[in-house]
Amino acid sequence: MPNLDQIDKDDPGFVADIIKSETSVFAVARTFIAQGADVYIPGRAIRSHIEDRSLYADSCDFEFRGSSKIWRKAEVKHRPDLDFTSPEDFPFPTVFVDRAHKIETRGPTTTFIVNKSLTFCFIIRPDTQPNWVKVEKYDTHLKRKSSIYECPKHLCRFMPITYA
Repeated sequence: MPNLDQIDKDDPGFVADIIKSETSVFAVARTFIAQGADVYIPGRAIRSHIEDRSLYADSCDFEFRGSSKIWRKAEVKHRPDLDFTSPEDFPFPTVFVDRAHKIETRGPTTTFIVNKSLTFCFIIRPDTQPNWVKVEKYDTHLKRKSSIYECPKHLCRFMPITYA
């Protein structure tokens, strides 16, 4: 069992970020369950030391399968700074997909970009990848410039998040 206090000293906010991210993962997964899909959410694994981070990198936040019975990997990103309720009130022409290094090492997944209120999300399908644009942006979380991929908003699907 990792010492969470030591982890927080070595990598401030890491454990809190993982726990906070689960809320949006569970919200999207519940929506799929409510629609009759099968969902698999891997257990939480927290590394003991910052040096071990590559050993604990996950391949996705959850997996789902619908009527096709093909399991698909899903990545969920919560945008606590944006409370969009439709594609029209999303303030940008492109939607953040993920850091370039992550996509280039593990491949694309279905990505869900969730609004502040956990009520709506964009769905970025892997088949839109040929249209993604790689850009350099300042990552407020990492506090440095980072290469990321963005998808044109018009190629994303939009979905309400439901709990019933």
